[in-house]
Amino acid sequence: MQKKLSLSQGIIILIALHLPTVVFSEEPEAISLLGKQLYRSALQGDLEQLQSNLKQAQADYEKNPEDPERIIWLGRRTAYLWRYHDAIDIYSKGINKHPNYQKLYRNRGDGTFENVTAAAGIENDGWSGSATFFDYDLDGFLDLYVTQYVKFYGQQCYDSAGRHEYCGPKAYKPAHDVLMHNNGDPAAPGFTDVSEQAGISSMAAAGLGGIGSPLGP
Repeated sequence: MQKKLSLSQGIIILIALHLPTVVFSEEPEAISLLGKQLYRSALQGDLEQLQSNLKQAQADYEKNPEDPERIIWLGRRTAYLWRYHDAIDIYSKGINKHPNYQKLYRNRGDGTFENVTAAAGIENDGWSGSATFFDYDLDGFLDLYVTQYVKFYGQQCYDSAGRHEYCGPKAYKPAHDVLMHNNGDPAAPGFTDVSEQAGISSMAAAGLGGIGSPLGP
């Protein structure tokens, strides 16, 4: 069973990919969101298997090109073959189609997950970077902190050679993060947006990750 991912997590995969030391060209093929140069490199692993996975992802996508999950996996399988420009195009088009696609899945404890996004009240607009669960008010229930990257308006960016690449954070207006308070009902999981009360909504920054840690005595 494939793990559920958001479109923004799919993009971050391109940032986190480990790059081998052997490269085919001195010219970078693309630039990551963090400004890291991405080179077309010597492939690692079973090339035949990687190509087979991409072929399957392409077939799944063609059956339903509007499905965000199929867009995510097509982008991943493409990036695994170091085809960065193709992956960038796939994810850019995916974000244009589904700019607010982000979900919360509840672990049923039997190896399966249940989509509880709407039931939990965390329908959230914007380009989210990551989610962190922590009990910020010490009431015994895990609350949810969601980092927001930028306000996406479909901008397109190109490198000096005219090739399509990811726009850096300076090309957009930054977005504020979101804090969701756990309502405390284990039988019916739900959250309330308390970003304004916590003062978070007044601060905007291009966030990609968050860490929750106890800092008290």
